[in-house]
Amino acid sequence: MSSTNPNIGTNTNLSYYRIRKWIGTFGALLPILLPIVSNSNLPSISHYYYSVAGIIFTSLLMLIGVFLLSYKGYDWLDNAITSIGGVAIAFVAIFPTPFEAGVPGLKTTPILVLESDMLFGFLPIGGIHFGSAVIFFICMAIMSIRQFTQGDLTAPGKKLRNLIYSACGYGILATLVFAGVTLKFFPEKAGVRFVFWVEVVMLILFAGAWLLKGEALKDLKNLKEELKL
Repeated sequence: MSSTNPNIGTNTNLSYYRIRKWIGTFGALLPILLPIVSNSNLPSISHYYYSVAGIIFTSLLMLIGVFLLSYKGYDWLDNAITSIGGVAIAFVAIFPTPFEAGVPGLKTTPILVLESDMLFGFLPIGGIHFGSAVIFFICMAIMSIRQFTQGDLTAPGKKLRNLIYSACGYGILATLVFAGVTLKFFPEKAGVRFVFWVEVVMLILFAGAWLLKGEALKDLKNLKEELKL
């Protein structure tokens, strides 16, 4: 039986705007909350798993994964990209980066991964963590470039938003390539926190695209108008 409630479609659209905003918000909170809560400057975002902010790290990653898996986009490709990205970011939390002894601010945890640890005896857990992170960011770049730019180009501000989506997507890809080249060929040029700042840039671009897609700017504008009353 088909529903005659005209508000169902509207409520569904609003719920997806909220999901987009939550995904962007969680991404933006990662590089902000982790250093503050742990009161430490670690080599990468992933290293905060071994800090007092570890529960925040795993919780935010799993929440992003859950929301991505529950997200329904424009078409099957949209859904495939978010599903793969959701599983990938969950793997980043499930399979931690290898523990580095001697780094200030790190502590041992019940699940402690070393460089030599293997899954099924042949899959390096550190490699799974790193590969999952790369897959996640590639999926989010594709979302920004291909999926977020779909829609009515005649809508007010759509062309400008598409330019921002594309900039965020290509920015993520460019940052990945830059980091890969630097770590592969010029490791001596990379500082102790090189990976951390690379991740911060990509998380900001990722969060910005999703917040814009969730019309967070419109919410801020409405809030500003309400406060004037």
